[in-house]
Amino acid sequence: MTLGHFPTRWKTATVVPILKPGKDPTDTTSYRPISLLPSLSKIAEHLILKRLNNYLKENNVLCPEQFGFREKLSTSHQLIRVVEYVTEGFANKQKTGAVFLDIQKAFDRVWQDGLIHKLIHYKTPSYLIKLIDSYFLERKFAVRVKNELSSTKNINAGVAQGSKIGPTLFALYINDIPKQFNTLLCMYADDTAILARNKNPNYIQIALNRHLKALEDWFIKWKIEINVSKTEAIMFTNARRAIPVSIPLHPFLFITPCRVLPKPLDVPDQQTSLVRFLIEELGVPHIAITTIQHDSQPVNLPPFPLLPHRDSNQQNPVAQIVKYSTYHTGD
Repeated sequence: MTLGHFPTRWKTATVVPILKPGKDPTDTTSYRPISLLPSLSKIAEHLILKRLNNYLKENNVLCPEQFGFREKLSTSHQLIRVVEYVTEGFANKQKTGAVFLDIQKAFDRVWQDGLIHKLIHYKTPSYLIKLIDSYFLERKFAVRVKNELSSTKNINAGVAQGSKIGPTLFALYINDIPKQFNTLLCMYADDTAILARNKNPNYIQIALNRHLKALEDWFIKWKIEINVSKTEAIMFTNARRAIPVSIPLHPFLFITPCRVLPKPLDVPDQQTSLVRFLIEELGVPHIAITTIQHDSQPVNLPPFPLLPHRDSNQQNPVAQIVKYSTYHTGD
């Protein structure tokens, strides 16, 4: 470690593609690449990670909004944080709007030079920076499918899924994500949510839009792309009558169940829904879920845009999430 060198023979990963649940097995994007690393590599990573975590903890580096890969924190803690924010709004007769973002191929596309820059910015001990820089240098992988092994290829971006140190490095990479004073930022690994609450839906839209614009600029700067197919919107309200609102954004994307972190917001599936969790465990009487769906007859109300539509030639990683979003209430 004092030499700041990570041995080259420990840098070759065997990647095993794991099919994601419910995905098409004939589509290569349906697989999650899991890296199998040499045993000695994992031991070395464990030592590096222990020292890195000690530094991060002693200097309070990681932002408190990040609940992923943190000691004594879990998805349930982040979920409770969201629930408290929503129910506090209910107590003050406020609605809560939220947008849930998913970073596309988060671990695989980390800009390694950008990560080293951030380690320097956080004044990480120089020996750890040298070790991590050496860890990234000349990494290779081969893909194993059944009993067949491909030739090796160079890795020029990302942190390996399946590595000991990868999750913490990723958390550091997105640690300076923009915050806004009038929104709540929630993160669990690459799953990111922003929430705003107010009695006036217009204010909610303005607050979310402002935060999305700040996120958009930050995503572009750090070469991060958003997975639009997993990006969703939701409105919570305890009003007994429907509040129809249209949000004209992405002209082709229509998603019906909404997910908070790994827990689905699928209203028909009461066993796994946040709706059931709220009603049974927290006593919330009425929940309004925004189902993101296609509607050939948009509501006759002025739209509240979340990031205005851009020309298709312009890069917009956050953008164009949904075309119409209808706000519902439960009876």
